[in-house]
Amino acid sequence: MPDTLQGLVDVPVDTATPIAPFTILAVCTGNICRSPMLQSMLDARLGATISDWQSPGERDHGPLLAVRSAGTRIDPALEQPPQVSEHLRRLGVPSIVRPPVALSLAKLADADLVLTVTREQRSAVVRMSPRMVSKSFTLVEFARIVDSLASTPRSSRASIGSGPDVPAVLRATTTMAARRRGMVPPLPSPSHLDIVDPYRRSDAVYASVADAIAGAVDEIVHGLSVLTSR
Repeated sequence: MPDTLQGLVDVPVDTATPIAPFTILAVCTGNICRSPMLQSMLDARLGATISDWQSPGERDHGPLLAVRSAGTRIDPALEQPPQVSEHLRRLGVPSIVRPPVALSLAKLADADLVLTVTREQRSAVVRMSPRMVSKSFTLVEFARIVDSLASTPRSSRASIGSGPDVPAVLRATTTMAARRRGMVPPLPSPSHLDIVDPYRRSDAVYASVADAIAGAVDEIVHGLSVLTSR
């Protein structure tokens, strides 16, 4: 693999030094509905895709992806509604019931990429840690940018030479996505960047939210696969 990801972003890659896993932090309000769904889907679908990119020997390098979640205004007394697990299972994604976790500076410091489900939550992330401005996106926004990047000519796409380079490529993609922010054609309304909160609403709303998150995650996975020529 070249020392620089030519055509993607000029980020040097030190292939001789072990690279830490790429860490994604999923953020919603209460950390009981949307961000746990997003965490589970990213862990299952992107995690499986990255694993497929590796040979058996490359898997010995350890996990290349870490996905966590947190909420901007959690209530420790609230529990994850059963509809969350039900719709994850419907989509073929394993579900683990977790207690809500509060967003913190420490969690943001550990994250390579922060994906929020609304614009308001992305603003909360940046207020808490201004340096995350280039590493935080709404889920819908990031999916659209990755899809846009994947539409670039094949000759200018990066390729992954070996498994340990995967986190570096994902970090480079995040950097390029930040540079491309605002260059993707706008949606009919900015509200389309938000995924509604299904808490205490009908099962149909939970289904719609789960499908929206799954669609965005699949768009990201597909785009990353195209970008890395996998």
